[in-house]
Amino acid sequence: MIRQFHPFGFAVCSNEKQNDFEFIFRCLHGGLLNLNLQMNEQELILIADGAEAISNAFLKVFETDHNVVMCWFHMRKNVEKKLYLVEDKVLHGDIMNDIETLQLSINKNIFGIATRLFLKNERMKTNFFDIFQIND
Repeated sequence: MIRQFHPFGFAVCSNEKQNDFEFIFRCLHGGLLNLNLQMNEQELILIADGAEAISNAFLKVFETDHNVVMCWFHMRKNVEKKLYLVEDKVLHGDIMNDIETLQLSINKNIFGIATRLFLKNERMKTNFFDIFQIND
């Protein structure tokens, strides 16, 4: 068994403004420094609900945004809210299954390739790009 410490933070706040998230991230950053934990900010990952206030605060405090990803639950909820715009109801399950399959990608390269194939496939079947406001 590999014994490594993987620090993580979890925060719930009533105000969801950028300065609130900056405070949370500064506390996390300061706590790691106080514990003398070496932090490779290139390996730092933020999983959040996609709110700009969170992403902007993360970028400001850690000066990186390359590992900001949307929480799976929130992404799925957002897709499901828009599926009613796909006229062919038979495709709803197919779209969700394809998206869930994307999550199984073992690295960023495979995820990127699979995403391009998914989008190409959906473009042929639906007005997916218009519905989900995807810029090609």
